[in-house]
Amino acid sequence: MDIRAQRTVAAMHRAILALAEQEDVQDLPVAKVAGEAGINRVTFYNHAANPCELLLAALRPELDQIRAQFLAEAAARPQGPGGMIVDRAVAEHLVARRMVYRRNLPANGHGFLADFLSDHFAESVRIFLAARHGSMPGGPDDSLRPKALMDAVTAQFLAHGATGAIAVWLHSPDPLEPGQLSGLLRDLMPHWWTQAAPDSLPEIH
Repeated sequence: MDIRAQRTVAAMHRAILALAEQEDVQDLPVAKVAGEAGINRVTFYNHAANPCELLLAALRPELDQIRAQFLAEAAARPQGPGGMIVDRAVAEHLVARRMVYRRNLPANGHGFLADFLSDHFAESVRIFLAARHGSMPGGPDDSLRPKALMDAVTAQFLAHGATGAIAVWLHSPDPLEPGQLSGLLRDLMPHWWTQAAPDSLPEIH
């Protein structure tokens, strides 16, 4: 992507994040987002199909960077607890973007933004599981619980539970304290998961 295109995308991301603090993105006209970004509709559609897709594109790099940093730190201390898919850095991101999430993520944990967070957290779980010899209690040798199935079940169970808890927490009264959320989710996660230490972690870009 050339510098001009990068600047256009950056302007679009700033615009959608600003508008998402005030309005339901699903109801936002493309023309309004384009106007806020200082572009036309054709340019908008060159980069995103709709405002919802654009919002996810603006949020994704922030969460991906947090995950990459967490995995790098976890790999540097392999004997420490593993599997915290929502650590303090994620909680700080949620607080910093709380108006975006409050406006577009209802307390019942449904909708496009909830699906986005669940997918992100599920991928984090899958990365940890791929780096471990085992899975949940019972291990991969349990013929009644094959590893591929249990990994998929575990990823969805933990990811959707975390997203639901986040949705409720985000709608609680201010001030929101990142340590409260990360601590709450740490206590809610199964003991066998939070105490698991991955043997190695793949590099994430």
